[in-house]
Amino acid sequence: MKREFLKKMTAVLCSGVMVFGIAGCGDSGNSETTDESEKSEKSAKVAIVYTVTGKGDLSFNDSAYKGAMRAVEELGVEVIEVEPTSLSDTEQAFEEMSAEGDYDLIIGLTYEPLDAITQVAPNYPDQNYALIDTDAGQDNVESYIARENESAFMAGCFAALMQTEGTSTLLNDEKKIGIVPAMDADVPNRHVTGFTCGAKYIDPEVEVMVDYVGSFSDTAAAQAIAKTMYNNGADIIYQVAAGAGLGVFKEAEDNGFIAIGLDDNQNPLHPDIIGMSTLKMVDEFVYTAIEDAIGDDFKGGEVMSMGLKEGGVSYTFDESNIEVPQSIKDKMKEIEEKIIKGELEIPNSLDGIEKFDASYSN
Repeated sequence: MKREFLKKMTAVLCSGVMVFGIAGCGDSGNSETTDESEKSEKSAKVAIVYTVTGKGDLSFNDSAYKGAMRAVEELGVEVIEVEPTSLSDTEQAFEEMSAEGDYDLIIGLTYEPLDAITQVAPNYPDQNYALIDTDAGQDNVESYIARENESAFMAGCFAALMQTEGTSTLLNDEKKIGIVPAMDADVPNRHVTGFTCGAKYIDPEVEVMVDYVGSFSDTAAAQAIAKTMYNNGADIIYQVAAGAGLGVFKEAEDNGFIAIGLDDNQNPLHPDIIGMSTLKMVDEFVYTAIEDAIGDDFKGGEVMSMGLKEGGVSYTFDESNIEVPQSIKDKMKEIEEKIIKGELEIPNSLDGIEKFDASYSN
């Protein structure tokens, strides 16, 4: 983290792995006693616990970081960051911070901290928590779930449309595409479901290859999977593996096929091979959760389901050098409007793929 950036913040930011003996940070060189008026103006204190992949994934964690930094700048909060290296670290972090009783909000990301939160939250009913991407089912936890199946559906439509109407030299004559999820779990499988249904909606004959990395950080494994898919005819591959998905991009550069980015606009990373990115507004979820907590509007026990209609997910072609015909963009916009209006319902689990295929295929 750049020191110059820290100096510009209106609140103190701590960064790094602070799982054991978590503490805030400040000007350790100033030991003067704070007077009562200064105490009364003390900023709200928030903690964010990243996944074990950590920051630098250019995806989920980095988007969450942006939301936290926005809260620092606009809401004047103090943000304590925790980068655990294991799930046991995550559990200990939640226990220690909850026991401190010094946080206005403690934020967890994805399903990794679910067990920790469900074990700890009932013991600290006055502590507010937020969980991004998973429903904790606790009265003192505000949960946010993105309908990734909707943005992934748009990615599937993009892939199938590019095969029928695209002009990129990276495309071949085979009707094969791929998706590389990190894990066989709910969130990645919402992407698998949406992507498959989107492709089948455009072309029932398209073949969708699926292979799980087994990790959010193993770039070599993701690259190997992408290579196998490419060798088997896939010319468009969607990475749904966070940091590990960078391996998909590497393989796309090496062998020349179109990749699709995840959660943030990853198009600028490799603009000649990434044709679009699906977006999940993790930064908005984090910012909103903090805003709710410090503004006495905390919605404990509620689940915010955020899709295309609510602006929780989206997609972008910005900053990609892949030529996408206007006819494809127009068709995708029409499909997006159908989803927003409720005219097209996208299943959110793997068992819905066959039913959707049967319902919408000609």
